[in-house]
Parts: sequence; structure tokens; C-alpha cells
Amino acid sequence: MPVTIEKEPDTAPFRTREHCCFCFKATSYWHTPKDVAVCVDCAEIHEDDEVPTKSAWCGSVVERYPHLKTDRYGGHL
Repeated sequence: MPVTIEKEPDTAPFRTREHCCFCFKATSYWHTPKDVAVCVDCAEIHEDDEVPTKSAWCGSVVERYPHLKTDRYGGHL
């Protein structure tokens, strides 16, 4: 069964697109039970139990994009 996702409303405050937890493509779709971004394409080929925890997903994004380890003032997080 595909991953259940919901589209973030276009009117959501501070709306930004996040990286899909599987392919890292920018998306505005979310697997709300775990609060993790999942794009439409990946939702079709994966199952709910394959979606990582939010902590694991955030860690994989920072690992893939090391510049995110610093805050906007240049300090390390």
C-alpha cells in the first residue's frame, strides 16, 4: 500500500518545500503521522513502514547537505 501523504496548504505560513525522505526532491507533501516530507512519486512506490523517523530524516538531509550544519549566522549547530 502506498505511503499516505497530504499536501501542505499553499496558504500555510512560512511555507517552504522540504526534501523528500527517499529521493531528496523538493516537495510540499507530507506523511503526517511522522511529520516527514515524501514526494508524490516516492509515495507511490514505498509503504508507510518504510518512512523514517523525523530524527533520522533530518539527519540524512544534513548529511547530504553539510552546509545546513551551520546556522544563518555562521555558527555550527
